[in-house]
Amino acid sequence: MYITDEDKKIIKNINIVEYAKSRNIKLLETTKNKAYKIIGEHLEGLYLYENSNGFYRFSTNEKGNIIDFVKLYDNCNYLEACEKLLKFSNCVAKKIILKISSLQKIIEK
Repeated sequence: MYITDEDKKIIKNINIVEYAKSRNIKLLETTKNKAYKIIGEHLEGLYLYENSNGFYRFSTNEKGNIIDFVKLYDNCNYLEACEKLLKFSNCVAKKIILKISSLQKIIEK
């Protein structure tokens, strides 16, 4: 699989917190900076930041974007992380289309 510039734009716009929630990753919201601490997982000291759409892991000083987060969380490479994120974005798009379709049917009645 080849990651196009369009794919990169789609991935960049995926909200890291919403993605983590979709993976059933337990998050504890902190009181400042729209930060969420990952709890009960194998990534000790890792925080997701909604404002910057990135993460920081205090125990190792690792930081990065959503692709770096998926690589770290799933122990995968760049291409595999992009594939997972694109699959997620396609699922979200399908849900939005279904909601729009349902609303159109209600409006037409």
